Amino acid sequence: MNPPSKESLGSSLSAFIKRWGFIGVTTHVFITLFSFLCWYQAVSSGVDVQKLMDKLYKTTGWKLFKLDAASTGSKLAAAYIIHKATSPLRWPLTFIFTPLVSRALGIGPKDEEPEK
Repeated sequence: MNPPSKESLGSSLSAFIKRWGFIGVTTHVFITLFSFLCWYQAVSSGVDVQKLMDKLYKTTGWKLFKLDAASTGSKLAAAYIIHKATSPLRWPLTFIFTPLVSRALGIGPKDEEPEK
């Protein structure tokens, strides 16, 4: 099975935005903000983020460089780096949660143009 090409991924995102519009974009923004705030809280609480990232990216050999998380700026930087490293996890969550949020709010997807 071949991995999706950039064109197919781009067309999928474009079709998603056309179908779900504002509710899809809003859902993604909330998931993104929630993700960043969770990582910031984890860094602030002293969670061993290096060990967590090693488990998450075990096969890729990705390493988080060491940051002194003593200051707020360093905590924000560390949280942002981790947040960006986990970004491939957010789009699938957006695709999963958008229809659920839409249904809960009673907002359906944008209908296609009716054929004449």
